[in-house]
Amino acid sequence: QVRGQVTVLDDCSFEVTRLETSKGPDMWWWGGRSSNEGGDALQEGNLVSSNPVSGGESGKEQRFSLRQDGWKWGDFEYLLLISENPPNQDTKVLGFVSLKKEDAGGEAYTMLENCLELSPNYRVRWTVKDEYIHLGLEGVIPSNTAMAFGPAYPGTTNRLMGGSDVVVAGYEEDSPFAIDYYMRAYIECYKDASLFEAPGFVDGVCEDSAWGGGDMALENVQLVYAHKLEGVTFIRYRRPLESPDEAYDHPIIPGVP
Repeated sequence: QVRGQVTVLDDCSFEVTRLETSKGPDMWWWGGRSSNEGGDALQEGNLVSSNPVSGGESGKEQRFSLRQDGWKWGDFEYLLLISENPPNQDTKVLGFVSLKKEDAGGEAYTMLENCLELSPNYRVRWTVKDEYIHLGLEGVIPSNTAMAFGPAYPGTTNRLMGGSDVVVAGYEEDSPFAIDYYMRAYIECYKDASLFEAPGFVDGVCEDSAWGGGDMALENVQLVYAHKLEGVTFIRYRRPLESPDEAYDHPIIPGVP
């Protein structure tokens, strides 16, 4: 896993801010005319900088100089980070940046302003943008296993899951998902015709639409981006800070715990 923001400083140097890399051996910057791993990217490319990128970086700012005997910026269209130098048939492209003008200004979906490590294998990232909060759940999880995150019921100080408003996110086979849930009890969602107080006659950990009797207007989460890479699942989604669903969603007020 690797992420960061690349800025070309001048004709012979570039800077990477908020650099994060997985623990492991050194990595190298490579210039290519393609981003295709194992194809033209490596076969028709060149080493850009003699300075390696260390594994295990977190939030670092680092500057790199182009090799004097290497290519200039106009000679390649992609700046790639590769797993070994010189590359061979087993070399991996760990990340890349397009240098083409038509791609300038594109959003880096894995870059969010804040990050909190919830466990050694699970992080949450977030950015508040306009009336939405964008969240990224990132975890080392088994296949067909989901992650969940969301605000507890306002004012709750213990048994935080009960009454919480969460998003359950992950992959089902090769299809990513992010679904709005409300957790009223510590049990799997079930339907019971005797539950007259719930429009959907359900109880437990259920989708908001199920609580509302199939009303999809209660689904206020939008999947933005997802990937699975090197054993890590990353799901980015957005939800409104103030949801129109007052029954099963809790408001998120930036700066207020």
